[in-house]
Amino acid sequence: MPANSTAVGPPLGIAEVYVTEDMVRKNLSTVRQDKAGGADDLLPSLLAGIQNDISNPLWVLFNKSMFEGAVPDDWRRANVTLIFKKRE
Repeated sequence: MPANSTAVGPPLGIAEVYVTEDMVRKNLSTVRQDKAGGADDLLPSLLAGIQNDISNPLWVLFNKSMFEGAVPDDWRRANVTLIFKKRE
């Protein structure tokens, strides 16, 4: 780290990130159903409809990935575009 940087504390390691099943379920329930599907072609309305069925497997997958410090190759391929919003 450069000498002039000011770090508040040590960064969290990926293994220190923990996701709960309720967090997964809550995020699935807040998906905007009027949007198009993502790169996986899963429609948001489908995800919202099966949130109770998939929240446990997704929770297991997320935490296993965090614990092992690795993510599936598909998760590494993303088109990320920054969208700057006006300050309110």
